[in-house]
Amino acid sequence: MDNPWRHVPQQPPYVLPPDLPAVTSFNQRVGEDHQIHPELLPQPYFGDPTAPIVLLNLNPGFSEHDHLLLDDPLGQALSRKNLLHQPMDYPFFLLDPRIAYAPGAKWWKARLGALIRLVGVEAVAHKICCVEYFPYHSRKYGDLGHIIESQRYGFHLVEQAIERRALIVPMRSRRFWCEQVPRLSTYNQLHACSNRRRPYISSGNLSATFPTIEHILRS
Repeated sequence: MDNPWRHVPQQPPYVLPPDLPAVTSFNQRVGEDHQIHPELLPQPYFGDPTAPIVLLNLNPGFSEHDHLLLDDPLGQALSRKNLLHQPMDYPFFLLDPRIAYAPGAKWWKARLGALIRLVGVEAVAHKICCVEYFPYHSRKYGDLGHIIESQRYGFHLVEQAIERRALIVPMRSRRFWCEQVPRLSTYNQLHACSNRRRPYISSGNLSATFPTIEHILRS
């Protein structure tokens, strides 16, 4: 499947053309908390799409300071390389120390902190990827009522992860993911976080699976 994010606009709104009518209509009928922020580059995934560990999340959040990443030429360059799956020193680019100021970087370093302390940030950045169920930023996720075109590529990446027998960890919204990728429901390498309100990748949240994750990262 071709990567649709090759066609992300160079100027805002940073919404793929097939998604724009649905995003515009949604924003016209919801409150501030659920507004989609098209002034920010989408983050449909992070990391090497062939990584041995795949996290499934809901959607990138929103902070008033998210613009800092886009305002920084390096931050914008890394964001666009991520969209195109281009090689980077830190494929999970929000773990790159040079953009530690970004709200998304702080969020992810907290969620992956237990692993970073065990094996180092470079191993985590190279061997873990995350796919977001919905690619656009909002303070709180709001259901559009239907799938938009760009989401299908994320589902395709998860299908590929199943094919290569990756270890898959739903951090949030396992039901949504299983509805769109039905093979997940019976996939024996699926290990969900026990506390999905605080989806930290830690021994407490993934007690049976955490040693396996550590082993993969060290190998």
